[in-house]
Amino acid sequence: MAVWRIKPIHVGDVYGDFSFNVAYTDMGHKWWVPVYVWFLTNGEQKVLIDTGFGDPDEANRLQSLFEVRTPGPLAEILREKACSPEEIDIVIFTHLHWDHCGSTDLFTNAELFVQREEARFAVAPPDFCGVAFNSPAIGRTPSWLGHPLSLLDGDAQILENLSVITTPGHTPGHQSILVQTADKLYGLAGDLFNLYANLKPQGRVKFVPPACLDFLAWYHSARRLHAACDEIIPGHDPAVQEEWIG
Repeated sequence: MAVWRIKPIHVGDVYGDFSFNVAYTDMGHKWWVPVYVWFLTNGEQKVLIDTGFGDPDEANRLQSLFEVRTPGPLAEILREKACSPEEIDIVIFTHLHWDHCGSTDLFTNAELFVQREEARFAVAPPDFCGVAFNSPAIGRTPSWLGHPLSLLDGDAQILENLSVITTPGHTPGHQSILVQTADKLYGLAGDLFNLYANLKPQGRVKFVPPACLDFLAWYHSARRLHAACDEIIPGHDPAVQEEWIG
């Protein structure tokens, strides 16, 4: 049975309002939140979950609500900590917000997976959220546009012990990743849960959302992922270490 190992890789940071990560909390408080990509390998295949925000100068120019910084080009970071971009067999996008799907051109040999509903929405979202997708609807060209995409219609098995589960709410076609390692089944949340604070809030509620387009859909997705795996890893928490998991 093929099992996977997971390596979170820190590829940059985004400076913005804390309430984007825990809705309606500490509004006005700005902080740097880490951006990760997630390298998975079973000893044969190499998979990357999300691809970061791409060129930082372009991101700073296009994203007026945020500031970004990066320790270096994504290709160099991957070569140092995992493998070259050309060696990646599969890229899975949790969703198509600007900080999760940059630098697609690097992955010349990879099959790109995303939910069909996410791609459909990202091309022509309502104008109030077009910037979040760098959408063609507002005259921009996201890095994934023009690349062949493997469009998924719901939950799907990608490889043995590696699957996606639909978790809409943050975006309409958001998906999270289920990864079987040697010791447990992990759920890579993407932006379903940005922080451990979303998973373990103070008070009587079980979960607290990040910024979402549909809070009710998010709530059902949160419960769904929680029931589907042994442990959830949030998408942007500073406590996530760049160490092998599993």
